[in-house]
Amino acid sequence: LNPHFSKARYNLAMAYIKSKNIKKAVTILEGFLEKDTANIDILSSLVYSYHELGEYKKGIEIIKRILEISPDNSFALYNGGILFWKLDKVDEAISSLDRLQETNPEDFDVIYTLGNICYHTERYEQAVGYLEQFIEKNPGDVNAHLILARSYTKIEKYILALETYELLLA
Repeated sequence: LNPHFSKARYNLAMAYIKSKNIKKAVTILEGFLEKDTANIDILSSLVYSYHELGEYKKGIEIIKRILEISPDNSFALYNGGILFWKLDKVDEAISSLDRLQETNPEDFDVIYTLGNICYHTERYEQAVGYLEQFIEKNPGDVNAHLILARSYTKIEKYILALETYELLLA
């Protein structure tokens, strides 16, 4: 294929994504995979598209391909965590995000996401650990404080919950 034609088709797929015409974008992106199975940009765009379409299992399959090519790929590890969570595979979600946190220890959004997943899956002790780390670096984040206070309540650490709520109201 002419490289200019390929670039134009890729740009068209990106335009479809931006305009929320995801199915057309997927058709174009899947066509690229017939000739180039290892293009991280195309694979990443497919992950995003499958997520938008609610086709989480397809997204996970593409994430696995990305991680075969690039084992520490931040995009794949983060989105793998989110997609596994959407599929109620919480252990896999936490594992993927923990792995990302190990390779990017300063990425506090990952720590927040881990705390949020743990809270919403009733793993309150774990949620507390992640959220305390996050709040240490982001003391003004209201949502993190609220989730932390709720987690403290769920594990019957009422004084810590009250102190957390009081910090928000101060």
